[in-house]
Amino acid sequence: MQETSNVNKQNWATKLMAIVVVVSMVGSTFVLFAPEASARTGSDSYGYTFKDSSEAGLDATWTELIGTAGTTTLLSSSTDGGQGPYDLPFAFELYEKEYTKWGNGGDNGYITLGAAVSNQWTSYHIPASQLGDAAVAGAWFDGGFCRSSNPTAGVYYNTIGTTPNRQFIVQYQDQGAWYPSVYQCPGAAAADALTWQIILHEGSNKISVNYQDTNGGYGSDNEQATTGIQGKPEGNSVGLEYIYRNSPVAFNTLDDNGGSTVEFLPPPPARNDIRLKATNIPDPVSLADNNQMGATISNNGVNCDTAGDCEPIAETDISVSAKVFSIKEETTDYTFDDRTNTEGFTHESIQGVDGWTQALNDGKGNHNEGDEGADDGAWSSGRKSETLGGLFD
Repeated sequence: MQETSNVNKQNWATKLMAIVVVVSMVGSTFVLFAPEASARTGSDSYGYTFKDSSEAGLDATWTELIGTAGTTTLLSSSTDGGQGPYDLPFAFELYEKEYTKWGNGGDNGYITLGAAVSNQWTSYHIPASQLGDAAVAGAWFDGGFCRSSNPTAGVYYNTIGTTPNRQFIVQYQDQGAWYPSVYQCPGAAAADALTWQIILHEGSNKISVNYQDTNGGYGSDNEQATTGIQGKPEGNSVGLEYIYRNSPVAFNTLDDNGGSTVEFLPPPPARNDIRLKATNIPDPVSLADNNQMGATISNNGVNCDTAGDCEPIAETDISVSAKVFSIKEETTDYTFDDRTNTEGFTHESIQGVDGWTQALNDGKGNHNEGDEGADDGAWSSGRKSETLGGLFD
């Protein structure tokens, strides 16, 4: 029996009726500071800045993790191998990318965001491809730990405070250079080591590096140490370096006056910096029922023409529209029985998807069988069509 079918064009967009928009606000603050003559400050091409505790009013408070409830001992021996990735207690944004995982670089004085990076014991100028995409270096050099001389030497981490002002702290306790920490352990050179912390601040996305002891007992303890941050927005590596191997100041002077800190601050927020952070689009899009789509939107900006001259106000009135694109809609007459007929189904690749097929089984469990069943070899009537995507404006 000859079978024919007519496929009528439909306006599929009429089915996209139910749109749900979830608005999440990200608090923004902007602090203008005029550095003192004695303070060290710096900035990178992206807009991150640093300032150190030579500036009056910068908090250099040390939060001791060893002996504090909830502290985890991550590493207690010398290794170049990385640890992680582990979950961060809160989402942290660095160079316009949001991270929920972190890793530690063994005993070598750096942490990474996203993935763990191993075996990077030699410090380079920041940004350094050796550290991957996103990283914070507190004292990056060929490190080690000697517990025979320092019983609590190692890497610790903990989350301090309560939402929305938590601090995620990674503490390097008694980090020495690899040679004395391994080959002269125990010994005077291994015993005199460095202690410092990296702190990620919730909400503000500020990064602090606190130095408690920067005087080591071996030359490379501080002569090769590097401090800085880096990221990869839009595929381009950028970074902000505070110290590279005793330049521009000697690393062992950072603990003068009983300790110090350097803060890395993200760029000031733009006015009404609204961003689409996530979408939820059903797959496949239904032709029979309304489709519910979701979007998560954040406002990283401030509601004033000049950043810093007003308080940020939450934006809740945000208009979002949804569209469907790359739709296959045709009106076609074709013969099913003859699968070699060029007027029948033909293969066509649409964005890498074979939207039409002449096979008896289209690979998705849809058996194109004739009236007599699987042995017929003919095609049953029907319509094959699909929408390949959607977008938000």
